[in-house]
Amino acid sequence: MQRRTLLAGLAAGATLAGGAVRAQSSAPAAASAMPAPALSDAARTHIRDTLAAGSQSLMISRIAQGKLKHPMGRQFADFEAAEQDGIADVLKGRTMPGAKPTGATVAPTDAEVEANLDAEGRAAVARFRDMAAGPEFEKAYIQAEVDGHRKLLGIQDAYLQVADDAAETDIAKLAKGRIQEHLVILGDIAKHLG
Repeated sequence: MQRRTLLAGLAAGATLAGGAVRAQSSAPAAASAMPAPALSDAARTHIRDTLAAGSQSLMISRIAQGKLKHPMGRQFADFEAAEQDGIADVLKGRTMPGAKPTGATVAPTDAEVEANLDAEGRAAVARFRDMAAGPEFEKAYIQAEVDGHRKLLGIQDAYLQVADDAAETDIAKLAKGRIQEHLVILGDIAKHLG
């Protein structure tokens, strides 16, 4: 009799443990299925402004990839385009609650990027499309990137003054550090271009 009670107790314990494991393993799935909290006005403004300035940098970098001859400028354009592809993907994901996360970066199409541009960005993109490759293009590209990165730095600083969303704050902090690095790199490239 004690043997049956012991076996019944072990079976009941195993059943409870199995249920606890199933409940625990389904908790993350249930949590990820929950809708994301609504973005604040400050977070939406940060996303919109970062996408607008970043889209300008992305489009002129894509144009520059085919026109730059100086190896440092060309390398910067390649890195900048890849980085802005990633940032655009992350920020787009922030505006799509319930979207399934993926480990791959989905680069926006030119049409998607251009939809994020403000009037100033559209004018800059048109100007770079029309410019011929050569030293003037290279200097203009680096200067446009310096100006764009200063603008992006201001956008990050403005959001960090009113930071009200943990994920958006983390994005702004990370972006700020990269932008500051890029300004130093762009200064070095400008010296090499003369």
